[in-house]
Amino acid sequence: MVQVSSTDSEVTQAADFAAEQLSQQSNSLSAFKVEEVLSARSKVVNGKSFELKLKLSQGNLPEQIMQVAAALSSVVICVVTGPSYVICILSSLQCCER
Repeated sequence: MVQVSSTDSEVTQAADFAAEQLSQQSNSLSAFKVEEVLSARSKVVNGKSFELKLKLSQGNLPEQIMQVAAALSSVVICVVTGPSYVICILSSLQCCER
């Protein structure tokens, strides 16, 4: 993986998609919103994949920092919420733990 600009259009698109998917899976009435892309890495293998570190807000809750992996070819989104806890946003696709 190589470091890429956090303002790259594909990076912001992947970050927004991840926030949208998190919001759909959340029990909260408030949607997740990307406040900042803290870091972004990318690689190209059968499509482009990203590893993103995001600062997210959700209503009046404290901001959260989450790591997200997104593959444009298969649209796999995994959210790492702790050292070994992974939420697979699209359950029909495989996610890998970190």
